[in-house]
Amino acid sequence: MRSSWSNIEDDLLGLYEDGGELNDDSRQFLERINFVEDRRVSDVGKRYLDSKFIFEREDHDEILRHEILNLREIRELCQSFYGQQTDRGKVERFFRTKTDVSDSREVGRILNLLNSLDIVSYSKRTKSVQFNEVDQVEEQDQDSYRVIHRTPYSNIKRLRRSIRACEDDLLWVDKHFSKKGLEPLSEEVTGDRFTSVRILCGPDNVTHKLRSDFERFEEEMGNRNIDAELRIMTDVEALDKLHDRWIISDGSSWNVPPINSLYRNQEAELHKVTEDISFDEWWDNATDILSNWNEVQKHI
Repeated sequence: MRSSWSNIEDDLLGLYEDGGELNDDSRQFLERINFVEDRRVSDVGKRYLDSKFIFEREDHDEILRHEILNLREIRELCQSFYGQQTDRGKVERFFRTKTDVSDSREVGRILNLLNSLDIVSYSKRTKSVQFNEVDQVEEQDQDSYRVIHRTPYSNIKRLRRSIRACEDDLLWVDKHFSKKGLEPLSEEVTGDRFTSVRILCGPDNVTHKLRSDFERFEEEMGNRNIDAELRIMTDVEALDKLHDRWIISDGSSWNVPPINSLYRNQEAELHKVTEDISFDEWWDNATDILSNWNEVQKHI
């Protein structure tokens, strides 16, 4: 935000009434919050202006609030400080390190806007920022979710929401997958939306207990008409090249933190990806944990 919201709003109203040109800064911000489209006021923008300046429906703040919370950097900010009181300096550091916003005055304008929408309570005098518990931050269909140490329950909920966005064949690649990963799968993978679950991991966390739990998991998935397999990568060279973790499906695919890190509430992010993953190549060279257990035991 290169200008205050009141100035941007004046520009938007001028465009609505007179059809004039917006300056580039106002136009770019208004396009990001879906108030302007093709250099014209969008239907969302019209609803906002009509509510505030014509009909006085008093829902204009909620319209703006919804669009502001859909901005990725704002959503991540609110997820990171969910329900917490902090100081402006830490918020500025968040913006400098995680976003393209680096100007202190711009951070101030953002905080003033968030304050006016009851997303935060911001005191200019004390520089304190209280983040409110905004339910809308955790919508079902998001492109990313923050994993933070202050929200241990919500972190698992975010993983489940990522799984819930998938469908048909679900592929999970995690070099250090453990039996904890079976829990959210058993909750979210249902026969009306999935046909198979294939898990690919390295040998580090493979134990008799994992095999036993997966055997039960595989039986339960079968009762839901879902095929389930877990294979172990034993090729050291291939494992060394495997750094990221993914949940892949026809519906959506995600870059995810290691399952154990997620349960430890270590700072991370789950976000959608479109990159091609060499899953089939890894899968074809891996060893099945149930049918080839004797071979697997040589590597654990």
